[in-house]
Parts: sequence; C-alpha cells; structure tokens
Amino acid sequence: MDENEILIIVGRNICAERNRAGLSQEGLAAIANINEKHLSKIENAHANPKITTIIAIADALNISLEDIYKK
Repeated sequence: MDENEILIIVGRNICAERNRAGLSQEGLAAIANINEKHLSKIENAHANPKITTIIAIADALNISLEDIYKK
C-alpha cells in the first residue's frame, strides 16, 4: 500500500466517523482543536497529518486509531 492509498483510507474513515457522530467539519475541528481547512485537506487526502493530529481527531470522535486506519 502506498502513501496516497493510506491518506485516502484515513480521510474516508475520518469523514465517515465524523458524519456518524453528527458533526460538521467545523464542529470536529473545534473539538479536536485543529484548523478546519486542515481537517478538510485530511478528509480529501490532500494532507499528510502528524500523528498528534490523528490522535486529537480520534479522541474527539471517541474512536481508536485502528478505526481511522482500517481498510
């Protein structure tokens, strides 16, 4: 699996979990204390986020890191 495939999987999973939680990008960004534009780029596989950002998103969504990286 190459880097682009991983970014696509991560972005899709974050978006799906955010929607399942009933949150907008703005709402999740506020809870995770990250920039809304950066979250948008992550969800669209246009950014390679730091692990600390991924952890903040997982914590805000109350999910595991495994949930973010699952195929």
